[in-house]
Amino acid sequence: LYEIPSPMGPNQTVYDAMAAAHSLFGHLFIPLVILHFAGITKHSITKGGGYIMDRMLDPKKDGK
Repeated sequence: LYEIPSPMGPNQTVYDAMAAAHSLFGHLFIPLVILHFAGITKHSITKGGGYIMDRMLDPKKDGK
C-alpha cells in the first residue's frame, strides 16, 4: 500500500528488542490458545454443556 514514515531514524537496538518481543509472543500465542480450548473442554465436561455460556450471557442466573 504505502509506507508511513518513522518519527525517528533507524534504530537497531529498538529493532532487535521488537523482533525479540515479536518472536516471544508469536511462540506463546498458539500454546495459550490450546490451553484456553482445553479449559473450555474441561468446563464443558465437568459443569455440563451450556453452563459457561449461560453464565456469560446472563450473570444473574448464577445466583450471586
